[in-house]
Amino acid sequence: MKHSAEDEIKNLIALYALGILEIEEAKLVETHLPECEECQNEFYSSELLVGTLAYVAIPQLPPISVKETIFTTIEKTFAKTKKPQDLASFITIRTNEGEWQETSKGVFIKTLFSNEATGTMTSIIKMLPGTHAGLHYHTSVEECYVIEGDFHVGESRETEIELRAGDYHCAQPGSTHAVAYTNHGTQLLIVMPINCEIACDMPSNR
Repeated sequence: MKHSAEDEIKNLIALYALGILEIEEAKLVETHLPECEECQNEFYSSELLVGTLAYVAIPQLPPISVKETIFTTIEKTFAKTKKPQDLASFITIRTNEGEWQETSKGVFIKTLFSNEATGTMTSIIKMLPGTHAGLHYHTSVEECYVIEGDFHVGESRETEIELRAGDYHCAQPGSTHAVAYTNHGTQLLIVMPINCEIACDMPSNR
């Protein structure tokens, strides 16, 4: 299809390549293009030019005032929508707070938080010097961080691990702690699923 440069369709080609035509005008061009080789060539040239426009512009840093205006607007918007802080959203337990429960002779536990959503429990275990915990089997992951003192754990005497303050120990599902004792006393931070351990009888000697 031949037409002059003044033809209405051809004048729309560049605008079509830019993607700024109204829906009806865009449909008009889309219907015309397959029938006109001249307009196809014009469209391909325009499309190539559009693709290079982003690289032609020289990058400019916005004035500092623009950044300040944006952040001020965000701050004001946040201040209007911010709700009063609900203190129930936070749990704080001081060193001298919480209840210690003696689970076995010389071994105490203080539960810090039971997370029903994840099914995990965070606790501190305190063991007096020379005490041991009962042999137990892990049905799920148990994480242990030594806060202070020494702690010895393992499947047997031959494979026991000595942990010191700052050490981390993780028992995988299916593992057994046949050895779990302290010589000089210890405090442990324990994170584990609620009711994940099955207690067993403690051997008569270490």
